[in-house]
Amino acid sequence: MTNPPSSSTAFSARSTIGVVIPAYNEAANLGRVLDVVCAVAWLAQIVVVDDGSADHTLAVARRYATQDERLLALRLPQNQGKAAAMLAGARTLTCDLVLFLDADLIGLQEYHLQLLCQPVLNGECDTAVAVFRGGNFFTDWAHRVTPNLSGQRCLHCLTSREALELLAHSRYGVESGLNQFARRRGWRCRYICWRGVSHVMKEQKLGLAGGLRFRFRMYGQVMSTFVFASGWGDWLTAVQSEPWSLFGEIRPLSWRVVTALLLFLFLLWFLDSQPLQARQEMRLQELANWQPDSDQRVLIFAPHPDDEVLAAGGLMQTLLATETVGNIRAVIVTNGDASLSTAVFSGHNPVAGQTYKQMAARRQQESLDALSALGIQPEQVAFWGFPDNGLEPIWQRYWVGDATYRSPYSRLSHTSQTQNSPESLAYNSQALLAQLQNALADFQPDVVIMPHPQDSHPDHRALANFILLAVALNDQEGQSPPPKLYAYVMWVKTRPWPESIRLDRDAQRLPTRFAANQTDWFRFDLTALAQEGKIRALQAYKSQTRPLRGLMRSAGSHSELFNYLLLHRLPRLVAISGQPDTQWWSVAYEPIWRRAIVNRPFVRPTRLWSAADDQNLWLTVELPRAPRRTTAYYFRVYTVIEGQNFAYTVPATERRIGPDGQIYLMGRLPLSRPDALTDDRVFMASLEIRGPGNVIMSRSGWHLFYLEKAP
Repeated sequence: MTNPPSSSTAFSARSTIGVVIPAYNEAANLGRVLDVVCAVAWLAQIVVVDDGSADHTLAVARRYATQDERLLALRLPQNQGKAAAMLAGARTLTCDLVLFLDADLIGLQEYHLQLLCQPVLNGECDTAVAVFRGGNFFTDWAHRVTPNLSGQRCLHCLTSREALELLAHSRYGVESGLNQFARRRGWRCRYICWRGVSHVMKEQKLGLAGGLRFRFRMYGQVMSTFVFASGWGDWLTAVQSEPWSLFGEIRPLSWRVVTALLLFLFLLWFLDSQPLQARQEMRLQELANWQPDSDQRVLIFAPHPDDEVLAAGGLMQTLLATETVGNIRAVIVTNGDASLSTAVFSGHNPVAGQTYKQMAARRQQESLDALSALGIQPEQVAFWGFPDNGLEPIWQRYWVGDATYRSPYSRLSHTSQTQNSPESLAYNSQALLAQLQNALADFQPDVVIMPHPQDSHPDHRALANFILLAVALNDQEGQSPPPKLYAYVMWVKTRPWPESIRLDRDAQRLPTRFAANQTDWFRFDLTALAQEGKIRALQAYKSQTRPLRGLMRSAGSHSELFNYLLLHRLPRLVAISGQPDTQWWSVAYEPIWRRAIVNRPFVRPTRLWSAADDQNLWLTVELPRAPRRTTAYYFRVYTVIEGQNFAYTVPATERRIGPDGQIYLMGRLPLSRPDALTDDRVFMASLEIRGPGNVIMSRSGWHLFYLEKAP
């Protein structure tokens, strides 16, 4: 593994370096790359070449050019291919070295650029090529099979222009042509590992069918360029009368390519339910160290028995050394009984309903033993007994009305009487939300430790939504001052196989939906005594030792990781202008769920915007280009009025065009309806993308807002 430089100041470029970014229909992704590139002070020139895009890629580049005088935005009159765009950009540079970057990179950081340029600057090689590791399964696998096809490379500017002049018509075969050009000239090449970097795959942009068609065409261009750039083109002309002789020469290469392509197609089919998303590295030593006050009241929410110690066992051990036990409470919302792997490893019959009732009692006792090892008494722990693997169905489908969810595992539709929760509660949203509000009002915590609303596990993110709404409702009703909310991440992926956060690593590789704003992340460093106590407590979860062996082992880290969550107040404007502006509240669009095997492509939103005037609540989708006719965008809105739950479906149908060519689809919820939102209310909203037949293809996470009083 290649380690990044310790700091950007340690990098000093003895030669001037320029960047060329070819872009075609990359309006949704280009800004993410330019945010990083424009922040790099040692780059002399930045050139973005719009290769005849049909969206507002050029407008995005020009917007950044107005903020950075080093950036030049070019546009080719029509789509000519990646090679022509790279050549157009290289011709405008006056630098010694050129750095070529794709426009759809995810997880790029400044030190990645330093790693790529440093060996060329030092004269250790003539060209450096970046290969991805640890960003995304598909791109990692592709770069292991064909690392020489990476588009991220650094080389001398003059020689790059010389090579690209010969390859101007090779389109996506340009990397293959550059490799053959370097081989013929005897260039020294070095591969540089970029940890945590990936790019948006064509199957994600165009859908599975469209992405595969593009990939076949791209591989054809790569093979064609390889054949002619390697010198086989002249020989091919000489043997046109005997074409099968050429097939005999290239057959070994063809079979390797075909085999790799078939394996790639199989993996796409098998793993289509997993979103194509890269990881972002967050290095613990760069995060602020959280030091909670010793007299604070801390309430810890855990979706399942063991989450409380896995996430905050060291924090509890440290606080108990300086304050009384009464200042800490733990609430375990489900019994964690709906686990087939735990049932099998424990020797139970996985199809018997009685099995899960026995597992519930066992897991409750394991949590009591673990917390007792930390010094927390049983009366400070509450088990609510809501259904394991049922919190998200309750949130999504049982929000309105008195209907109850029935667990397919325990066959129960109400909570059983458990410790510190003698009342039997229905499995629906109103009961769980009321229970959360009562717990917060009774204990009045200063700090709440809770799951992250972007966690991949459905129970974790659903419970986070309930907690956020309960805290906001209590604050709106004036029952208690809102506590500080610190969220922990347990699962970063659940399908096609579960993957947890690795707490034992210095660099936490989290999907970009978690790491978009690193300033709100904190680490809590454990003393040797606290770390030892946490490890001892984890040993009490004997039923989880085998199914969660890796997670249990990594949880004994020297630090714990928390994300500070804010409750946002939605601006109340006098009047709404034509489209969203800086007065609106906005958040980057991050899908939390999508339907498996969705072959119909749809235009992925870039941001979600919200605001309100005295008549309407406005919810807006920002799109990089015009949507498909078969795709519809809907907002789901939840709120609570006088203890009663309400849900609304708001179609985003009003189209507006932004100054840079963005497409805004706006929806509005009238505030004049008797049951609609009024002043000083709280609501949560989520975006659904629906295809033909009103089938939900993708869904964003839920966002909580306060509605400010009208001015």
